Amino acid sequence: MADEKQYAPVKLPLFSPAQEAAGEIELSGRVFGHEGNAALLHEAVRMQMANRRAGTASTKTRGLISGGGKKPYRQKGTGNARAGSIRSPIWRKGGTIFTGDPAYQVTQDFPSWEVFPVLKLDDARKAIRFIVFQGEGTPSSPSDPLAGGELAHYYRFGEIVHGRALVPDGKVPPSWSYTGDLIPFDPSTVAPVIANPKTAGYPAGSAARYGCQTFNYTYTSLLKVLHEAFNGNPSRLSAAIGMMESLKEQALTLATIDSGDGGKAGPSFEYQPTNP
Repeated sequence: MADEKQYAPVKLPLFSPAQEAAGEIELSGRVFGHEGNAALLHEAVRMQMANRRAGTASTKTRGLISGGGKKPYRQKGTGNARAGSIRSPIWRKGGTIFTGDPAYQVTQDFPSWEVFPVLKLDDARKAIRFIVFQGEGTPSSPSDPLAGGELAHYYRFGEIVHGRALVPDGKVPPSWSYTGDLIPFDPSTVAPVIANPKTAGYPAGSAARYGCQTFNYTYTSLLKVLHEAFNGNPSRLSAAIGMMESLKEQALTLATIDSGDGGKAGPSFEYQPTNP
């Protein structure tokens, strides 16, 4: 009964081109019968508007400056600072930094506090701090302050290695230790995937070989889409994220297939532009 109510057809008034009432139209409850999500709608509209802004303001980076193919003077003995090219940003009329084609700024599809354009030195420093916080925490805490206080990646892996949760501990110098609750680990739930798998190592015509080839084709397609996203077409990032999810599912499926030599199959991450 709950499902019938959830997916009940949605009826809306229908109007003619002259704005006159012309009855009702019935829409699928599976699509239109859900409550609105204002946050999701905001992100979708923001992404669409960002994609419409092509951006025209641009300056030349060092790769666009002409000349400078050789050193301006010899390495030593001139009394000048060593230099490799007049295209360097530190030279007058050299290339610029934190500028260039705005199409190379990938900021769509993510919250503005998490992904932001790097337009100046402070932005670059902020981005580096963000990466450090995610991986290593802060100088005073193993937590990532930008992720609601969750442990940084390094310490999450540490909990797996030590088998216990990381908790505050005033008895040791860092004030933290792996003495919290036990983190259970059942080795029997880990698939015995073979080491360093290669497509050629699977029997021809086998499910393992077919699955590995499919994975490699998707992996190669992902590399191409990421290259497009970070080289002037940032809207392709959404497609890349979808491919990442597909790769995950394909890898998990491979881990359930016999490799042919007693273990389970695994992805080989080989470059494969075509799917045989």
